[in-house]
Amino acid sequence: MKKTVFGLALLCAFASANGMLAELEKNCKAGDMLSCDELGGAYDVYHSFYQTNRDYKKAFKFYEKACKGKVYNSCYQIAVLYQFGQGVEKNLKKSIDYHKIACDDGRLVGSCQIVGKMYTGGIGVEQDVARGEAYMKKSCDIGSWMACGVFGGYYEDAGKSKQAARYYQRACDMGVADPDVQNNVANKNIWRGYCDKVDILK
Repeated sequence: MKKTVFGLALLCAFASANGMLAELEKNCKAGDMLSCDELGGAYDVYHSFYQTNRDYKKAFKFYEKACKGKVYNSCYQIAVLYQFGQGVEKNLKKSIDYHKIACDDGRLVGSCQIVGKMYTGGIGVEQDVARGEAYMKKSCDIGSWMACGVFGGYYEDAGKSKQAARYYQRACDMGVADPDVQNNVANKNIWRGYCDKVDILK
């Protein structure tokens, strides 16, 4: 009896997932770019939830449509696919181009950080430290305490204590009233580390 009930539950879940996919496809075709973005995820990062086989080529198709429709999460996801050669040929230049779109137009912190690291490290592009630092600063200026802390770490590694302390301080200040910091043990520990760095480096 238990096996029968479990089997029925699986069938219901599968039918529900298929129904959601069908609805997303219908909406995407009708021009709902958020549905196109979600469809990309259904064949990529959310494939388990939608009970699909991971299919990067399908994901790319939907992400591309959504990115053109100014859903910048899809631009970020395309950048990742190019970065790791998933469903497309690996191409760091194209990866950076899509991360730039996600950062410059969509203000996505993760993309700004990645572009910054690629320019400062000369990864996939000609090294341009000033440009890379500008992107890393932008990721902090968008309002991410974590990005400010990472930028502080970049300056600390470069032996620039004054700049490092400034960005650690920004990270510390931002995290005080951030529920993602105060209600998350792992984030809170990272944040405290940034705050501690301020006194050490002054």
